[in-house]
Amino acid sequence: MELAEALSLLKVTDKRSRWQSMKVKWRNIRKERNIEAIERRLSEFQSRRQNNFMLSETRSRRQYKRFNCNRGLYQAPRRLDNSPSLSHGSLGKIGVLLVKLQNVTTSISSENHILQRLMFSFMYQREDSISDAVTGTFAWMVNESDNKAGSQQKDILEDDEETMRQRTRQAFLTWLKSGRHIFHISGKAGSGKSTLMKFLGQSPRVQHELQRWTGDKRLIFAQFYFWGSGDKLQMSLEGLYRPLLFEVLRQCPGLIPWCFPGFWNNLVSGTALSHQAPFRFEEIKAAFNRLMSEKVTSSHRICLFIDGLDEYEGDEVDHWRISHDLQSWTNSENVKLCISSRPHVPFLHSFATDMNIQIQIHQLTQRDIRKFGLAMFGMDPNFDQVKQTYRYLVAEIERLSEGVFLWARLVVRSLLKGIGYRVTPEYLTKKLHTVPKELNELFDQMLGSVDPEDRVLSDKLFLIATIAQHPVLEQPLLKNAFLYLWLEDPDDPKFPLNRPMHAYSDSDIDERIQDVTCLVDRLSRGLLEVTHQQHQQDKYFAFEVRFTHRTAYDYIFNTWLPRMQKRTPKFDINLATVQLLLAQFKHARARPADVEPWPPVQLWKPTNLLHHFQSTFD
Repeated sequence: MELAEALSLLKVTDKRSRWQSMKVKWRNIRKERNIEAIERRLSEFQSRRQNNFMLSETRSRRQYKRFNCNRGLYQAPRRLDNSPSLSHGSLGKIGVLLVKLQNVTTSISSENHILQRLMFSFMYQREDSISDAVTGTFAWMVNESDNKAGSQQKDILEDDEETMRQRTRQAFLTWLKSGRHIFHISGKAGSGKSTLMKFLGQSPRVQHELQRWTGDKRLIFAQFYFWGSGDKLQMSLEGLYRPLLFEVLRQCPGLIPWCFPGFWNNLVSGTALSHQAPFRFEEIKAAFNRLMSEKVTSSHRICLFIDGLDEYEGDEVDHWRISHDLQSWTNSENVKLCISSRPHVPFLHSFATDMNIQIQIHQLTQRDIRKFGLAMFGMDPNFDQVKQTYRYLVAEIERLSEGVFLWARLVVRSLLKGIGYRVTPEYLTKKLHTVPKELNELFDQMLGSVDPEDRVLSDKLFLIATIAQHPVLEQPLLKNAFLYLWLEDPDDPKFPLNRPMHAYSDSDIDERIQDVTCLVDRLSRGLLEVTHQQHQQDKYFAFEVRFTHRTAYDYIFNTWLPRMQKRTPKFDINLATVQLLLAQFKHARARPADVEPWPPVQLWKPTNLLHHFQSTFD
């Protein structure tokens, strides 16, 4: 089955370019697994949807009708065998069953067609990349009896913070089961907002309270994660509408004809084109407005969780506008939103009204940071070396972090490395007290610790990783962890032609991913990390190099990148990236048939990409 959205990325814009044809083949290999995964998810969803009679009254009726159709058709041959003559009435019943079965089958096919057109590559990438909450952290938001962090907790945790947490929990639970409008979670950069939003989105308690709010109506719950370091769609209004529409219509396929009436009629009547382009933004917006109409909300209640609103594209004017739009969605008593963002003025002012609830999460996470620190030290294989002093270190990290989880995470990681080198507790304490409190100053200190002999290689690593994750220039193939195995080789004029064509086995991948992880950690000092993409079926492409946090990317791009370019004047990033991609291709697990071009693919334009990239510093 062809997925128009995925394949629209696979177009050759210059038929005369041999390089572009080669890049087309590259993207073919990368996309094949993604498309197969999309098809598999849609197939699994269709199967689940057809067998779960409790999802909705509408779907139950359709499933019951289809069941009766199938049962009737199954029994018909037996009746024919046992009956010497067949009445016109019996033939008529069989005809009715056939028509009903055809209608149900056409309906399911049409639903899946529209759902496929709503999907886009990397739709779940941001959610997958967010770290899960460490056991016990953020549980206080939904659970009054969350685990205690330790016997010394009351000596460290201020009473006013505990009171604020209790009030916040009560306000959130009340909002879930009976509240309206917007619950706004504001917090400093790195304070754990996305991790909290992911935790809440997966919480059974949240779903339980929302069901109480729903009453006799149908609950629709969906999430979206803005991502300024991801694909263009992941930070746009269209990127917000499409995943939300997909999730809502996947839960309630009976709403598809209402949201897309014209397309639905064409599909059912058989007049729709077999290969249609993705929906235009105007069509998406119209469908979303119909979803929010009284016709839908009169029988449904909608709760949407939207993370990272500050990563929405545009300037402050755009942020004021989207804040106003989101607030307008909640004019209906049957629609409410939970939104997270950094404490930027447009969001703080727009959502600071009597009808909304607004919290500052970085003022409430001291205990969570303590739990995180205790867990990280406790799980370390060298824990015995600090078991007498680690509680003091964690208490100091909690105090100095000022609610910024990212700062605490980086500092804990640095101290754990020191434990591995068997340094004394006194040394660890001294090191902790010399760590800068500001994130950018901490990043400076971390990069300054890169060994001088590794400096040039570190610069090359960051230059390529920044292109790979640039919000406009983003190149998924450059994120593949194995590409960085050959970071030193582009200086060799024979590279990569001197490498044999050899597809990595599972054991090869397991061995080399350790090499890449150590290399990236050594050269980036923790600002980059190797992550495992669970949704990626091909193990060779399942590991990616990413920035630890958006703040780390912003810091490198705005502060260090010009210096890195000056220190590597002979580094031809155009040529190097093409060489590394070719080396990656030589070890990919592909058959000749896999490399045949699909419908034209837009892969990568190194000239345009680097022109945009380099113009940043001109």
